[in-house]
Amino acid sequence: MTESRPGRGSDSWPSVRRPVYAVLGIGLLARLVLDFATGSNGDIDHTGQLAAVLIHHPLSAYSFQHTAIYPYPPGYFGVFAATKWFSDATGVAFHNLERLPVIAADLAIAWIVARWLADRGGSVRRCTVGAALIALNPLFIAISGFHGQLDPISTACAVAALWAWSRLPIGRRAYVAGALLGVGAAVKPAPTVVIVALLVICDSLREAAKLVVPFAVILAGALAPWLIASWSATTTWLRYQGLPGIGGLSLLAEPRAATLWLSGVIVHPNGALRQLERHADAATLVALAIAAVVVALRRSRPDVGALLMVLPLYVLGVNLSVHYSVWVLPLLILAAPRAAAAVAVVLLIPGTFVYLPFIRGELASPASPWSAGVVEAVYDPVVFGLMLASAVGFVVVAARSRRQDII
Repeated sequence: MTESRPGRGSDSWPSVRRPVYAVLGIGLLARLVLDFATGSNGDIDHTGQLAAVLIHHPLSAYSFQHTAIYPYPPGYFGVFAATKWFSDATGVAFHNLERLPVIAADLAIAWIVARWLADRGGSVRRCTVGAALIALNPLFIAISGFHGQLDPISTACAVAALWAWSRLPIGRRAYVAGALLGVGAAVKPAPTVVIVALLVICDSLREAAKLVVPFAVILAGALAPWLIASWSATTTWLRYQGLPGIGGLSLLAEPRAATLWLSGVIVHPNGALRQLERHADAATLVALAIAAVVVALRRSRPDVGALLMVLPLYVLGVNLSVHYSVWVLPLLILAAPRAAAAVAVVLLIPGTFVYLPFIRGELASPASPWSAGVVEAVYDPVVFGLMLASAVGFVVVAARSRRQDII
């Protein structure tokens, strides 16, 4: 393999950056307006409670008897604690401050995507549209500007690692990519499965070690204090598998389950759903094993290999929430832009079901705006269709992928 260098179109960035920055500016404004125009939500409330624990009893974060629920690695704990301290010192609401880094990460993803497309010689239109599919995407705006979930932060680390690999020389690319992926995994692990896409194209075992060692050291270093303080409590919380029935195989097993979350209709889990919940880890491992074999055989360019690693998670994932779409859309924009645009539009349907009632302040209303019939007639088929599209997309991308630009 020849040394990795910036793409052939790196000189096109000066002509692209002005419209891209305009798109990013509009996206930033939209997110800030949403952030400061809306209140908190359940997830951020739990995060605020956790942040208070982190300030006074940091090593008890996973074992302290409090109502905070945080089933992710501790890589972001320092930011939570600092945000809580600053909120208490200034009087600015914690929920407004907590969302700001997520907003920044969301826009960083859009910038990296546009820059990467420009490196490949992408036109002004393609680069601008690529940035807009993230920066101006109503679903992404809701995820970062209202929900405040950390998926954009972990995804930004993963996308930055892939981009760094494509630009940096062989001597440095593995160290940088491994460190970025380690940071991402310490926040939320799922997007960092893309490390496999880089491992299979390493030039040597030595380069593979340069990639894996910083990744493992950063992740292990983040986890170690809490594992030492309370191994059982920490590992128990980190087994979290998401909301059963909101999407994924759990919704296939019990198609009425989504009405519990979207309509407030009580649905008792059937036997199939209970079995899936017990074997959720196994389903995820099967998805990753299939993807790893295909990626190893195809040895595609980094973004295509990363897409192949992520897509099976949407096919065999047991519990999938709509905000998990953050993991895949940037990779789709890079590898299959037309498909990315179509997926972005379709995702607005489940995104509307999930976020619109909360953003409109209807969380405290006595009834959900979505009837069980509407959920089953619209939400369920769209989610099932996206799962099928993920399976088809995986097969198509795997069949067409090569080390060269083929999509």
